[in-house]
Amino acid sequence: MPHSSSGYAQSAHARRLTAFSEGQDALHREAKHTTYQDGIQVNDIFWTAPALLKLTDSVRASLVEHKCMGPREGVLLAILNALLGMEAHGAAELLIGIDAVRDARLDKLIEDLVDPYNQPAPPIPVNLVAARTAASSLQRQWTRRFREMYVSLDRVRHHKFLNSPHMRALAFTGPTTPGAVESSSL
Repeated sequence: MPHSSSGYAQSAHARRLTAFSEGQDALHREAKHTTYQDGIQVNDIFWTAPALLKLTDSVRASLVEHKCMGPREGVLLAILNALLGMEAHGAAELLIGIDAVRDARLDKLIEDLVDPYNQPAPPIPVNLVAARTAASSLQRQWTRRFREMYVSLDRVRHHKFLNSPHMRALAFTGPTTPGAVESSSL
């Protein structure tokens, strides 16, 4: 019996949602996780901010270039779910700190995950839907918990970058044009 295109699309959507919720439950049950101010432990591996940074940078590059999370998507989902689980439980001593979020660029990863431009053409993979959902929830919770500190992470990074020893040694000059007067001669 032929399916109407809208009926088929609805059933495909229902199958994706069911797989998504089953996948979320399985990941939450399987992941042993603990978060700390300076990192997160997932499945007996402690992820420091530098290790998280390597993961987030590779996933962000893959999202922008290929519209997928890349080969480490399972690890990323486990980490996102661990972070989300700890936020839900609200145990202050176990929550990841703003410095780890900033240094690992988790806020930028979350922005890239929820950005519709980084979404592939339908059908969207279930793991990407799960990651986007977790990222969106983390973004709301971190905005609520960290408030101004979370919203101003880019400003803090910019200030830190400009005041780094590498930038202090640089001198910027504008392009010279014939007949232009340099500001030092005024």
